[in-house]
Amino acid sequence: MTEEHRQRLDAVADRTDELSRRWAPVVLRWTAALLWLSNVSWKVPTTFGRSDGNCRGLCGYVQDGIDHRVVPGSPWFFEQIVQPNLVVFGWMTLFVEAALAAMLLSGRYVRFAAVLGFVQEGWPGMFLDWG
Repeated sequence: MTEEHRQRLDAVADRTDELSRRWAPVVLRWTAALLWLSNVSWKVPTTFGRSDGNCRGLCGYVQDGIDHRVVPGSPWFFEQIVQPNLVVFGWMTLFVEAALAAMLLSGRYVRFAAVLGFVQEGWPGMFLDWG
């Protein structure tokens, strides 16, 4: 291998590293945004899954929170706070998830989106037993 050939390979490697450093976070951010956006599909306004005695979607999630206790007080929280206010809870959840997707897709307020996503996804998740 000649010195010129080695320099060309090094230049290509440097350019590839530069592109990876620049685009990898963008691709990961867009992927996370699309995942948040896909989560919106099961939170259908205006009933949020409650219809004629059936409970699907967000309503089903709340019912699972009532049926499967993980931490003390979680069924009470879902039954007394969330279930009677399902429409308010649903609109709030829908708005937050759509805002998270918009922030991640646009690249604006990404750190705020990270904190908001952690809070929004973390607190309900600790109340449910998925096992």
